[in-house]
Amino acid sequence: MGDTPETQNDPTAAHESDSGVAPWDRPHFEPGGGDAEVTIFLFSQAPDGAPALPLRSFAHGVPETGLAENVDVRTVARAEAPDWVNGFFSESLMVLAKNHLGWEGGPPVEPTLVHVVRVTAEDPEDLTHLQSAWALSRAFADTGAFAMLDAHAHKWLSTRDLAKRPPDAPFKYEDEVSVIFETEPAPEWGHIVHTRGMKKFGRPDLVVTAVPPKHGARIGAILNSLGARLAEGAVIEPGDTVKIEGVGMLQAEELEPDANAPQLNLNNRGLVMRPLSRAEG
Repeated sequence: MGDTPETQNDPTAAHESDSGVAPWDRPHFEPGGGDAEVTIFLFSQAPDGAPALPLRSFAHGVPETGLAENVDVRTVARAEAPDWVNGFFSESLMVLAKNHLGWEGGPPVEPTLVHVVRVTAEDPEDLTHLQSAWALSRAFADTGAFAMLDAHAHKWLSTRDLAKRPPDAPFKYEDEVSVIFETEPAPEWGHIVHTRGMKKFGRPDLVVTAVPPKHGARIGAILNSLGARLAEGAVIEPGDTVKIEGVGMLQAEELEPDANAPQLNLNNRGLVMRPLSRAEG
């Protein structure tokens, strides 16, 4: 959505401390995977100005180790940046909002504020940066935010959707990443299946080209399984091979848009997974 206008909140200003929740670990962590970023936009209809943020450790899901270090929280009034705010309601994003939230043509109410939660982490050994982002999002939901957009996963959520995720629940990969089957085939590469959102873990998104539509769900499930292992800290680099039971051997190749796959606008590195051998039977 471009650069965020400069209006900043202090997420610790009204932090009510209690025991917090157990940190999400990465049981397959290997160093060198890359830096992670989580960005969540939250939409609110409220008087202009940045509200106080009553952050409660356990109720909102703050890790018991505390908020992650690199937290950036901002509130932007629509009156101050109308074009930037209106960009969230473009045709393409409203197609997603209709699919995810049932919106028809636009939000049910016009937001007057957009809160921006951005958390980064350098090659993180755990996922407390991700928990911190969702904790802050829960706090904004308590101040009146009615919907949110998970930027890297391209997922819209209602506050009801977020409430279905208990703050002390274990990590669930499927909540964090989208697996997309591109229904329109690319002229040179056919139908594409790819992940979106792996940047939240400092890992590349995964891409498979030339997927027959009848195999789309199966390839999506394979990418889900492989992506979950990367989210838990494993590393795959170009040239590495992965054996998938029932599929065969796949080799990772650096994504080069318009050279070995179409332009997918992932806002992240990507790996194209090429079959080297097919499973017997």
